[in-house]
Formats: sequence, structure tokens, C-alpha cells
Amino acid sequence: MERGITKLKRLVCLLMVVITITIAVYGNAEVLPTANYILNIYLCGIVDPDGADRTGWQYRAGLDLNTLSNSVVYKRTAFSKNELASYIRNSDVFLIHTHGKQDGKGLKCISNTGATSWLTTSDINSWTSGALQDLDVAYIGACCSGAGGLNSANIVNSLYHRGTQCAIGYLTEVKTVCNYTMLESFGMALGMGYRISDALTYADARVLAVRGRTGNTNLRLVRGDTYKRFFHSTPPTRNDMEINSDEYRVVDGCVPFINENGIFGYFDFNKATSNNRRMSPLSRDWTVADKISIAKTYVNDFSTEPSKYSLGERGNFADSGLYYYVFDYCIDNIKTGDYITVVINDDNELVSLAKPAEGMFDAFDIDYQQLEKVRSKLDANMREQGHTDYVINEERIIQSNGVFCIEFCVSYNIVENDGTLFGNDSIILEIGG
Repeated sequence: MERGITKLKRLVCLLMVVITITIAVYGNAEVLPTANYILNIYLCGIVDPDGADRTGWQYRAGLDLNTLSNSVVYKRTAFSKNELASYIRNSDVFLIHTHGKQDGKGLKCISNTGATSWLTTSDINSWTSGALQDLDVAYIGACCSGAGGLNSANIVNSLYHRGTQCAIGYLTEVKTVCNYTMLESFGMALGMGYRISDALTYADARVLAVRGRTGNTNLRLVRGDTYKRFFHSTPPTRNDMEINSDEYRVVDGCVPFINENGIFGYFDFNKATSNNRRMSPLSRDWTVADKISIAKTYVNDFSTEPSKYSLGERGNFADSGLYYYVFDYCIDNIKTGDYITVVINDDNELVSLAKPAEGMFDAFDIDYQQLEKVRSKLDANMREQGHTDYVINEERIIQSNGVFCIEFCVSYNIVENDGTLFGNDSIILEIGG
């Protein structure tokens, strides 16, 4: 009887064009709402003295998550450790962007008065074993939150052992801007109805497309059920996944990547879910000549001037085992915002491709004196903040608001009373400014 009612509802929905795609994508979701069910979603991020943006991602992620059935989205940008504990314990979906301790045993909290505290593994371990049984997924966007992996004491394992259905965190330190895009993209994908596993794959591809690097966000510890997805009572009708006003392609087609200049790439859901994708990525060698050759073939097919690009970062996405490659256009050995990202599966099919700024830097040049002037400005800024031991991990020439700039990816140590943290930031300085 229940199955017959479900079929009747689907038949009625097919008469409504705006609902059709949603039923095809979301009709068999595992997390189904009941009459009194509320899906509590907490999106947390700190406002830290280092000035890095750890809260802006909440807007885009929140828009999509808010389309889930019976969802209530809470955005928090200041909290004590007791408040954070309350958010976690009352969440069905929980995402956070903050600092993590190097040993994987703490999450930094900053209250609205600026007071700092830490939620630790000891705090979480003191909760009852089933305290988090209603928490469907927790993404801990903090450096080293999964440090040591499966059998170590870390935040991810503590959450999982207290009942969290799926807990996700990083094995090592990550780049702040890449973590920002990862949390934003993962929240967007959950809101689009992707299973947790597929949301991670989509987010991996989007981080690569938007940032031109992974920033180690693909190195994760994942515990629990990644097959789950969430239910829609009404279809999403807005965000940059739209190709035009009456077409919202998510699972049944390619999801485009869009920036201020328009569509610059796409993610093909169907190609990302090949039968072999769950093989251990440890068995994969992404450096072999044939895989690199296949990736270069796609660059040749989609670029107007493929010879100017050189192979840069490459690897696997940890959870799916898909192969990824970044091809950079460099000026005097400095990377630019003109790059092409390629993601392929075991069958050498193209899963994702992005080229956000092709041709934008062809007429640009920078001399040594200009470069040294910008580097000196960076040095002065870092020393003013007390970071005399900083390291420049990458320099990239970009355009920001129509002005040529250099984006510096820097890392440094943050010494606090209760230990040393990894610090990293993306600092953009105008060339000639």
C-alpha cells in the first residue's frame, strides 16, 4: 500500500515540469522527513585575528542546504567551546571551518567577546556513547582533525565513537582558501541531493577548478556511512548550478562551474561514479605516462593554445580514487590564474574540466623589480603580524577586480598558550600598487 501511494505521488509530480528533475534525482533519498522531523544544520566558522575568511562559505552552502526538506540552517561565527559542543550535539548536519591542533585533538573556538577556548577529544569522549546518534554527517574543516588516521586519538574518531553516522576530517594541514571552497562545495552538493560520497567527489573537483590546487583538502579521514543523502520537498530553483532559467541539471547531467565571466568548466556526475571508483587509491599510479597522456589529450581538445600549459599538481581524490591533473600557464616560472584542471576515471573518461581564465594573461609580463617590490610588501605585512618564520608555498599572478596582483600562499606557526598551530593564508597584493 505504501509503495502504491509513493508511485501515485510520483505520477502526479510528473505533471509538474519544475518537479520532474527533482523526483528523478531525490525520490529515493535515505533521510526521509516525518511530520514532526526537523533537519538541524549548523554551519560554524571562526573570525580569527589572522584575518582569513572562514565564514563566507556559509552563505552559498546555506542557500542549497536550506532547500532540503524541513531544514533549519544555523550560521555561527562566534562561539565558546560549550556553545560549540551544544551545536554539535543538536545537529543533524554539521560543518565547521576553524583551526585544529597539530595532534588532531582540538578545535579552536572564539567567542563573541574574543575569548579563546578549545573543544578537545577529551571533552567529546566524556559524552555518552550514543550522544551523537542523530548526527548524520559532520565535516570538520580544521587542520589535522583526522591526524594519525583510523586508530589514532583525533576529533574525527571521537565524534564517530560517540555515534556520529559519518565523520570527516583532514589527515594533515590544509590551505585555508581551499578548505573554504571545500566546505562551500560539500554543503552545496548535499543541498543538491548528492550522497555524502558523491558530494565529496564533487567538492574535490570544484576546489580544483576554483583554486587550481587541492590544498591537501583531498587528504581525509572518513568514518561511517557515506551512502546517505537528504530529501527535498521542493526542487532547488537557484544558484550557480543553473545553466538557464528552466534547466537545473544535477545528477542526470553535467553541473557547470560558473564565475563572473560565465561557465568555465563542468563536473559530470555519471562519469564520476564508475564501477571501479572504490578501489584503494593506494593502488593507483597517477604518474604513469598513459594517464598523463590522456589528460594532455583533453587539454588539447579544449584549449585554444594547449602548448603554453605545463603539468603541475597531480594526484588522486582520496575517497573516489579519480585521477586529477593541473596544467599551469606560467610567466617567468610563476603560475597564473590561467590553468586547466582535468579529472579522469579508470576508463580514461573525462569527469571534470575547468579553465577559468584562458588567455587572460597572454599579454601580461612582470619584471624582476616589480616582483621583488611585491615580495618586500608581503614581508613587511607578515612581520607586522609577528610572523617572522613564514614560508611562501606558492606565488600566483591573478586578476582581482580587473587589477593584476600576486596571490601568495604562505604558511607559518601560531604559538598560543596551549600549543603551536599551523597557520596559512592567501594574501593578495597589487602589482605596482
